[in-house]
Amino acid sequence: MTPRGELGLPYKNNTGMSGSEGVRRGAYVVHDCFDAGRAGANGGGSPAASSASPLPDIILIGSGQDVALVMRAKEILLEMSSRCNQQLQAVLAEFPTAASVVKPSRLKVRIVSMPCWELFDEQDQAYQDSVLLTNYNDILRIYVEKAATKNTGHDKYAHLSVLMPSFGLSGKAAEVERKLEFTPDYIASKVWAVWVHRGRRLREAGAEADQGLSTWVSQITHRLGRH
Repeated sequence: MTPRGELGLPYKNNTGMSGSEGVRRGAYVVHDCFDAGRAGANGGGSPAASSASPLPDIILIGSGQDVALVMRAKEILLEMSSRCNQQLQAVLAEFPTAASVVKPSRLKVRIVSMPCWELFDEQDQAYQDSVLLTNYNDILRIYVEKAATKNTGHDKYAHLSVLMPSFGLSGKAAEVERKLEFTPDYIASKVWAVWVHRGRRLREAGAEADQGLSTWVSQITHRLGRH
């Protein structure tokens, strides 16, 4: 199990569960989003659950060293979200009426470590739902694994997966990952593209979508009548 310090996480546990207990259960929340604003969002969960704590927009799932990878990807996603909000606020400034209705909100991301699928499957449904929030229909779950090149069961736990493009290169791990583009920036760009186009079908499986920060800002601008 990778120590929290090596992941760059605060030693203060904000998830209510120790890592050792989480490993025994097969999966657990390593880091959660505690910023207000998402509670009460529409989803399949009960109102009581929604009001108890803020909910994430995205859940990134990994195991072992991949957890550190998705943590770094999360920070990049938050930076992208912040820049996108700045663009949106600039657009909304020209439409005072719309500005009172559309409120930019920072992307909220939960990190889940899943060291053992089998142990997780043995847990009761309530625990599984508490980790992956599968009882909500508006939370995007993405599995990240650099030890796999194809889906071998990831879709049981996530809507999509980001896997290693191929194997076969030799060299230092960091250099190989950069060569294969399996970096935090690559993962963040993939997740962002899916998030921006959620609810829409991409050209084909694995297709590279428009990843520009202005993608959904321009869509909102169009709806407001600015072309």
